[in-house]
Amino acid sequence: METKRKHIPTWLFKLGGRLDRQHDEIVKALSDINAFNAGKKRDKALELLSAWLPDVEKFSREIGRQSAYIDSLKAQIGQEADYAERMRNEKYAEELKVQKANQKIFELQRTNSQMERLLKKIPPEVLAEIQRNNRNKSRER
Repeated sequence: METKRKHIPTWLFKLGGRLDRQHDEIVKALSDINAFNAGKKRDKALELLSAWLPDVEKFSREIGRQSAYIDSLKAQIGQEADYAERMRNEKYAEELKVQKANQKIFELQRTNSQMERLLKKIPPEVLAEIQRNNRNKSRER
């Protein structure tokens, strides 16, 4: 119940074992038939076969149902595998986007630090002169 797995029903497992034993009895009965005991052994083989066939048909039907269930599980696993693959691909694409964004941020930070170093090299009086010129230009407009 915890794993939510569907197991082979106990009755089906036991029926399979019983059918195997009955099969062995039928094969033995058929192989022992000879000219002297043909009538008696034939009747015994027919009796065993008539008891065996309905259970075989029931077993075959249930095996067919179990096979269909297994096939549906395989299809579901295939769909889930496809979904997982798509998710991995999307995750990879998103990781690439993040990597590119981080690279861009790194480049911008490097450019910013280069600009700061350049600004520090400019003498304060030159900066003051540039700022005065910019203010004068803005007043003229």
